[in-house]
Amino acid sequence: MSKPKTKKQLDKIKRKLEREINMLMQDFGHQGITLIRKDEYLPLQNNQWSYNYSISFYADSNIIRHMRPKGLSNVEVNASVRLIANIEEWEVTQENVPSKITDPFALLNFHTTLRAKSKSEIFHTTVFHVDRHDETKLSNEIHPLYHLQYRQNAEEISDFAYGHTLELDIPRFVHLPMELILGLDFLLATFSPEKRKVLCGNSTYINICKQYQKNIWYPYLKSLISNWEHNPSSVWKADSNHPLFKFK
Repeated sequence: MSKPKTKKQLDKIKRKLEREINMLMQDFGHQGITLIRKDEYLPLQNNQWSYNYSISFYADSNIIRHMRPKGLSNVEVNASVRLIANIEEWEVTQENVPSKITDPFALLNFHTTLRAKSKSEIFHTTVFHVDRHDETKLSNEIHPLYHLQYRQNAEEISDFAYGHTLELDIPRFVHLPMELILGLDFLLATFSPEKRKVLCGNSTYINICKQYQKNIWYPYLKSLISNWEHNPSSVWKADSNHPLFKFK
């Protein structure tokens, strides 16, 4: 078992993570992507790192054809990302994969709002989030640890115009964890492939995305796969990731 990291070592990892984000800021600005770090106090332990960012950009015009009602214009994509991460869990081996199969996050909220105006000057919105479930909150509904959930009336406006839609708090769909880097890459791939294509011409962007996939998605998927292994070595058990793996 490796020794716990010193404060100096943890600070070095934290600076590296923050430097990777700052390296991409200028490229984001050139593509019309606004990224703002917001001040927020989050209670941290000694080995934790946190941030709170807002993201905004406009969807590509050819993406709008997939949206309803017809006649929408200037579809704005807004997201907020709140994170508390366990710095030690970002350690990688010489093979460039995480050295431990554990959950790197203590808190993760990735909330996205799409907003567009119709020809009749009415604003239309839809909201979805990829969150880490707060395990201290008990519920009769299944909560995959990392899940995708859609909402229309996310602000719970009492006289919200639901029209012919039916809104539910459930189901929550199992989803890959997404923080600032992987979440923004997902949003760009979905709503602005043109911007993502330009960013992918930068090897720095590609390398950072690949490293984040290894640090976050590799342990997550390895945890799920451990459900079918005869002698699972994973510390991060599959049934803590998805309740459908539990039968008692």
